[in-house]
Amino acid sequence: MTTAQCRLLEDPTRELVAWCERTQSQAESPFAAAQAIARKLGLHFVNGVAEVGFWAPEIREQQVLDDDVFLEVFQPVEELSLQSRQQRVRFHRQRVRLVRFQQYLWGVVEGIIPGTRERVGSFYRVKYRDRDGAWRTSNDHLCYSVPFGAFAPAEAYDIDKLQAERADRGYFEQLGQQAGPDGVVKIGPVVNILQLHIPSGSSGGTFQSMTRVYQTIAHKLKAGQELETHEENLVAFDSVQTLPVEPTIEYEAGPGFWQEQEDDPLAGEVTVELRRPDMSNWGYDILISGSATVNSALLRTARPDEYVDFVATLHNFPTGPIRYILDVVFGHNDNQAVPLLNRHFFAGANMYGQNNNFRHPVVRAILLEMQRRKVDLSGADGVRVDGAQDFKWWDAKAEVLRHDNEYLLSMSDIVQEVAGTRYRPWFIYEDGRPWPQED
Repeated sequence: MTTAQCRLLEDPTRELVAWCERTQSQAESPFAAAQAIARKLGLHFVNGVAEVGFWAPEIREQQVLDDDVFLEVFQPVEELSLQSRQQRVRFHRQRVRLVRFQQYLWGVVEGIIPGTRERVGSFYRVKYRDRDGAWRTSNDHLCYSVPFGAFAPAEAYDIDKLQAERADRGYFEQLGQQAGPDGVVKIGPVVNILQLHIPSGSSGGTFQSMTRVYQTIAHKLKAGQELETHEENLVAFDSVQTLPVEPTIEYEAGPGFWQEQEDDPLAGEVTVELRRPDMSNWGYDILISGSATVNSALLRTARPDEYVDFVATLHNFPTGPIRYILDVVFGHNDNQAVPLLNRHFFAGANMYGQNNNFRHPVVRAILLEMQRRKVDLSGADGVRVDGAQDFKWWDAKAEVLRHDNEYLLSMSDIVQEVAGTRYRPWFIYEDGRPWPQED
């Protein structure tokens, strides 16, 4: 297999850095600046090249030299199968120097291969050498594809192609006709909800197999054929809510799903032991990192398109659209996320693992941006917020723990856009706080 040569495009990178500097200096608040900047974080393909941005305050805090901060890019030099349970694959590894501005890293890079439904893209992450000479890595927490889990390098993905080819564009175009004066559709509540656990919802345990179940039912309905009992149960609801589909924790005893075999961090080629992610649970043991995308253990093809196919099948159902509801988990973090995220993401331990630091302006902006990307990717009609009582912060002045109702409200204020239609999903909060007061 041939590999592309990656290189930093200096002039566009300088323009990106200058934009970041202007945004920070002109914004009305640190949070407003972080919200604008968060839209450009991660990896996006623009005019055939990759724009990359990372929030990496740990690099500044560790006083890492600018010349020791890179984008590390992996491209397979031999066949890589996303369906194999286990394989050893040789990768060509390149390092492209990134440009740091305060707590952010930026670069415009050519040569990165975009992943699609048909093709595996380049894998990437940040790599830097600390003042003691040790090499460390940081992942893209806002990525669109993680075929080998949240601890592995992310896959560069052509999200624009995915959205352009989704099979329910007509559904969203029709939805757009209901827009209000501001050009935004507000989706109303559903009547009854079927909750689906994808690993046990069908024989295959993936979105692909669940899609086939609904496609079979749709075919029978169009042909006037009688449904079986279990099929009748599935079509008795006007909406489907999947249990959380974010990337989850991995096996504590290992091994990891991405294991590099060589010790030389500067080698131009590296062999990686790859395992297909197969961690199955209820979906609530999440890592925050990678929450904008889908747990690849739920994808037979390891392609985000498979997830969109499922939602499109619901939207195009012959008896009328079945709405799709996301179950999002942003109120807590598993302890496995501690080495994965920088320290600013955490606000102390809780019964699930770690509290998220909603009061940090950049963390707050990144969490909201993760949600925006996740709903855009899926095309969800509704969002169920898990554990709304866990969105809390410590008011040191009053010495009291307060619920962050402002953040909860901001979740429902996000405007989504799919197939040119701008809309706000229906929201429901699972809120277990005591009422009418704490005691």
